[in-house]
Amino acid sequence: GIKRQELLSLQIPLPPLEEQWGIAEVLSTVDRAIEAADCLIGRLKRFKKALMQELLTKGIGHEEFKDTPIGKIPKEWELSHLVNIAKIFDCKHRTPKYYSHGFPVLLPRNVREGYIDLKEAPRTSYEEYLDLTEKYKPQKYDIIYTRNAKVGIAGIVLTEEPFALGQDLVAIRATEKINPKFLLYVLNSNIIRIQLLRAQTGSTFKRINLGLIKKFLIPLPSYQEQQKIADILWSIDEWIQAEEQRKEKLERLMRGLMNILLTGRVRVRVERVS
Repeated sequence: GIKRQELLSLQIPLPPLEEQWGIAEVLSTVDRAIEAADCLIGRLKRFKKALMQELLTKGIGHEEFKDTPIGKIPKEWELSHLVNIAKIFDCKHRTPKYYSHGFPVLLPRNVREGYIDLKEAPRTSYEEYLDLTEKYKPQKYDIIYTRNAKVGIAGIVLTEEPFALGQDLVAIRATEKINPKFLLYVLNSNIIRIQLLRAQTGSTFKRINLGLIKKFLIPLPSYQEQQKIADILWSIDEWIQAEEQRKEKLERLMRGLMNILLTGRVRVRVERVS
């Protein structure tokens, strides 16, 4: 660690007091904007979570409900095992050789709730890619589901960039019976989390069994209602993403301002009041 004497001997740039106040005011303004953005993002995420629970169990405009193994759902809805409404592809259970460039290999850590992020995914050779994608090649609107923990995370594929599945991942391709975005929200909801926790009660295994994934019970409104529900939740996700991007810009602005204002590269003019 830093010794006390070294700390005391550090030289700190010291502008006039009035300029110090000016710099502090500029940085405080940006800092308050970052805090406000962070607060809004938190509120939007809580709102989305509550709305998901409401829409995925009660739907839109229903008055009659029925009891099912996943709880009450609208009377008009059906219930189906995942394997009956989607194609499910397992990964190849091996780790490829990684290189500094090449084709992305998606790993569980690259799957976020709602999307996948290939930027940080490791890379492999064309030969390895061909072998890994021998039985399954990811397509746009496929859903990637992690199975390396007691509760999985689902992310939808929105890119057309070729990539391969790494270990502990399952790909789910919706059939014409279900909207892929609607299925994405169901997979990330308490509907599935509760099924997982019930199935794993007393169990010591730390990854989700493929057979269990196939047996997930999925609520099935009409396709039109699925689309409406997915559109509502997707619009909130886009709002959250826009606010997160705005917050990132503000954080970059803050770092830039600190760099130029605290070093004196740019001076803050303070108007004197006579």
